[in-house]
Formats: sequence, structure tokens, C-alpha cells
Amino acid sequence: MLNQPLRGQDQDQEKVNLIKIAYLVNFMRLTSWKDLSKDPKEPPFSLTVIGGQEMIQLLEHAFEDGKFNGRKVQINHLPVDALHDKTSSDKNLKILSNSHLIYMHNTGQDELQAFHREDIEMDYLLVGNMPEFAENGGMIGLQQQQSGISFTVNIKQIRKSSIHVSSKLLRLGVKVRTKNKS
Repeated sequence: MLNQPLRGQDQDQEKVNLIKIAYLVNFMRLTSWKDLSKDPKEPPFSLTVIGGQEMIQLLEHAFEDGKFNGRKVQINHLPVDALHDKTSSDKNLKILSNSHLIYMHNTGQDELQAFHREDIEMDYLLVGNMPEFAENGGMIGLQQQQSGISFTVNIKQIRKSSIHVSSKLLRLGVKVRTKNKS
């Protein structure tokens, strides 16, 4: 009997995570990357999740055939502490540098700041679900509210990148600005 509420919470969280994955897939559809426009098959679409191990299995299920629009999808996972770990930083930096979409799941301000300290060319879409993610330097922030999931977009951060995000996506999100760091 005591397990019932916990199981219900787990099911609710899985539903929320599935909705977040649906958002990520739609963000992929509405974004174009220069290196992906040259060849319809190579390189593979690289999606990296920082934190959120539970998201990996759900993402793999979302791309059951391992493809998105005919292109192979490569799903990478980095634990939250990977951004602070100097011993494996070359490997992690390579994964991040090759990523098209980077999703920071259940990370904090420290990880977002550590990510921005990395020397990575801005050829990626950076999405996260921490509160005020886009306001703190992310590109798209997923917000969980009682009425569902919404998202914020930081157009200034997106424009710093070499990617092209559809105006449709930009219109659907709530526009925010980067907070001044004092």
C-alpha cells in the first residue's frame, strides 16, 4: 500500500519525461544544422543528455529504428559531474563538440556555467529543464507547470550559434533575455 503513491509519482514523472522528449524531437524538426545539410546520411545526428540517465532509455525508444528523418541518431550520456571532471574532459569535450542537440536534464546553475566555460563551437541547440535555464544562458528552457510543459527561448543565445531555428519555434516559445550577471 505504501508503494502505491510512489509508483504513481514515478508514472507521472515518466509521462512528463515523455512530453519533454516529444518537445526535443519537435525542436529537432524545427532546427537545421550546417553540417547536416550537406549529406542526408552523414554525420549521424548526435544528441547528448547531461544528467538524467532515465532519459536515455526513453530517447532510445523514441528513435526505435535508430533514425530521425532517415539519418542515424547517436545518443550520448554524460553524468552531471562530467562537466566538473578534468580527468575525462577531452573525451567529454569531444562528445559535446560533436553534439547537435545538448539536453541538460535536472542540472543546476553550476553545471550550466561549467558548460559555458568549455571551449565548444556553437553548432548546437542547448536545451535544459532547470528553472530559468534560458534566462541563465541556455537557448531553450523547458518549464513544468501545473497546466503542462511550456518553453522559453533566448533568441540572443540562439543567434550566437551557427544553427538555424525556425521562426515557428521561436514564435511558440516565451521569449526571455539573459540575466545580467552581477
